[in-house]
Amino acid sequence: MNGFYTFTSIPTSKEKGKTVLVEVASALNFDPWQWEVITEKIKEYKDIKLYCQFDPKPLGSGDVASNLRYKHNKTINNRVVGNTIKLFSLYSEITSGPIILTSYPREQRYKTVTFSEDGFVKVINNATKGEIDEDTQLMNKFLKKWITQENLIKMKESTKGARYNTYLADMISFILMMNHRYHPEMFDKIVRNPTVFNTTMMDADGQPYLKSFTKNGKEWIPKDFDYLYFEDYGAEGQEFMMPKKDSIGKIYHQLNQLISLEENVVKEMLRKFLSENSSYQRFSDYFVNDVDDYFTILMIKNAYEYISESELSMDEKLVKSEIMNISESVIH
Repeated sequence: MNGFYTFTSIPTSKEKGKTVLVEVASALNFDPWQWEVITEKIKEYKDIKLYCQFDPKPLGSGDVASNLRYKHNKTINNRVVGNTIKLFSLYSEITSGPIILTSYPREQRYKTVTFSEDGFVKVINNATKGEIDEDTQLMNKFLKKWITQENLIKMKESTKGARYNTYLADMISFILMMNHRYHPEMFDKIVRNPTVFNTTMMDADGQPYLKSFTKNGKEWIPKDFDYLYFEDYGAEGQEFMMPKKDSIGKIYHQLNQLISLEENVVKEMLRKFLSENSSYQRFSDYFVNDVDDYFTILMIKNAYEYISESELSMDEKLVKSEIMNISESVIH
């Protein structure tokens, strides 16, 4: 599968005046002319919620979250950082609401999905290194329903850089979006200042802000790139809503419900969530580094599968049709 970046607009309700959901599920790797088209469209939204999939690391943390950088090319990396800052600024002009963060630090994600040679997967408990048999069976049934074995084998190659592993971060991100709406108690408010640093910048003592350091026996050396960190200067800054520590167990449970091959209350919650809003706008990087974007689209598609067409509302039928079109176009 050839990787690509895209901005997808999915209408979720025919009723005007509802909230527009915007999810940043990839690095904002868009040329200036593409970015101008996207931002002009976003400026038209009167009611918007911005969901960003990254962990807000402060200066001194080393590499930032993967959605905030492009480590292979300085020009693209700095473009990603610049576009991200511009999006934050644009969002602040539209609304005073917080940015909702939909990612957990890597150490809190205690499940890893590992691809086998045949394209199917094993779900591993990172603490015990043992397989979670029930999760493995559930995930493989889900994959077999929606993806041919031939395509699975092709798709798994996009995870080669991660040694054929994935944390299913995009699926987790979408589920956190729903929980912010219906279970806001799962989030804490923080205030941070998005700040760009590079190797030319010095502090008041003439020392570089970006410094090499060693952690767990591995040395981190800053490149001549821009780095986007999130500094804590007290009460002044941008409000973010961040998932509470140790809340991921509930998210994993809901993920299993969403990929199951039967109707349940979590699938109903997903359908309700989308239909209550005007549209779902998504920054995606299909097959660039992982399979997560496509699996997320299939997870949404799966939520409309086990209820009869006559029981779906007009808005739900609209979403079902749109998601089907996207799932088919992505792999062709």
